[in-house]
Amino acid sequence: MISTWPLALPTAVRDGHGYEDQDGRSVTDMTSGPPRLRRLFRNTSRRYRMKFHFTRLQLRTFENYYNDTLGGGVKPTYVPVLDELGYRAVPVLILDKGKPQLAGGSIFTLTITVQSYDH
Repeated sequence: MISTWPLALPTAVRDGHGYEDQDGRSVTDMTSGPPRLRRLFRNTSRRYRMKFHFTRLQLRTFENYYNDTLGGGVKPTYVPVLDELGYRAVPVLILDKGKPQLAGGSIFTLTITVQSYDH
């Protein structure tokens, strides 16, 4: 069962939020001429870059969720992402959780990279 993003944590801010579709092709460089391209996957995953503003308590909640519930990032989770359809919960794997940066006062900025997950 895929866990859901804790309600105590905010959604990502629009500034610094982006996504890109992954390439579903295989590229083989040839000794001469153009490379050979083959389609491997019709449905490809999407990689999101998400930026959050956390309080100290929210940052601790995120770290506990990442380490305990997600097993250090090896289990998928539903996260609200922003794409052309607006905010929606998508099952993802957290690829990179970045390092928290003090943004001022007791607010921390954390940028994570996630990839859509189909099981």
